[in-house]
Amino acid sequence: MVFQYAINMEDIVSLDGGFLNLISNGRKKKISRFYFMKDKIHCLLAEVLLRYALWTHYNLEAEQIKFRCTDYGKPYLVDKNYIYFNLSHSCDWVMCVLGDRPLGIDVEKLKRKDLYLAKSIYSQEEYQYLLNQSQEKMLKSFFKIWTLKESYVKYKGQGLSIPFDSFFLESIKKIYTYM
Repeated sequence: MVFQYAINMEDIVSLDGGFLNLISNGRKKKISRFYFMKDKIHCLLAEVLLRYALWTHYNLEAEQIKFRCTDYGKPYLVDKNYIYFNLSHSCDWVMCVLGDRPLGIDVEKLKRKDLYLAKSIYSQEEYQYLLNQSQEKMLKSFFKIWTLKESYVKYKGQGLSIPFDSFFLESIKKIYTYM
């Protein structure tokens, strides 16, 4: 089973220091490396949301939750190899998925993108798919492909070390995304 959680930043009224007591030291270090406050808050809320989901579905208390990272930087739970999760945040959203199998998730804000970027990072088939879209659908199609590809490489656990143009989504039309 797979569970999905999301927080819209517009719904957050205030953040007090109490949240810092809920997160790991590794996450605190990661937060300290961000310059912009919004990025710090995203990073903080991602782990808070994950911990809430782990408590809700697996009854895990804070002291039972320990994180490590793979060589590629993907976090995982120590001594809980039956639980998989993935996190994403962009603009106003922080998202978390967890379940009993490897997962990947990506959230992006729809914003104008240059098609030349698509030509250089998407497979020929995906780029052709974009060119065949109407002007109104092109932006959504660009991000549909982007979020699916990013979710896939996060699922694989190797992040952007897998070039986006090294694989293609065979049945883009049959894959549904939420926008």
